[in-house]
Amino acid sequence: MASTESLPVKATAGKRRDVCVNEFLTLNSGITGIPISGFYSPENQYLADDIIRFAYCKNDQDLSMAKERLVLKS
Repeated sequence: MASTESLPVKATAGKRRDVCVNEFLTLNSGITGIPISGFYSPENQYLADDIIRFAYCKNDQDLSMAKERLVLKS
């Protein structure tokens, strides 16, 4: 799990922020996380707005490459 509150991404109509953050990361870094709002009941999904989950079932080389991709350039 990682905090995403520092990323310049806002929720859009019909999409929770964690979903928008995941789309942003996929498009800009090629790394896809797991939006966790789907694991919450509808009334509690807001709790997941600034969190994303990553799975680490990769080899060390792939994880190093992912780390480099996640460093966002300003």
